[in-house]
Amino acid sequence: MRALKSILLTFVIAVSVFGCSNENLNQEIVSNLDPSEYYEELNISYGEDSDQKFDLYLPAN
Repeated sequence: MRALKSILLTFVIAVSVFGCSNENLNQEIVSNLDPSEYYEELNISYGEDSDQKFDLYLPAN
């Protein structure tokens, strides 16, 4: 039982450490935003299903 707990704890720690990422995928998009313009991004996917999409509208300023 103690060995099982050790293995489980090691697995949880490994997933926590290696599963997180410092990479910001939208950094390029955010850095190119001009506050004096409005933005419209259509059909942004947020899941594996083809119906899982949304539209994003950002007003100026």
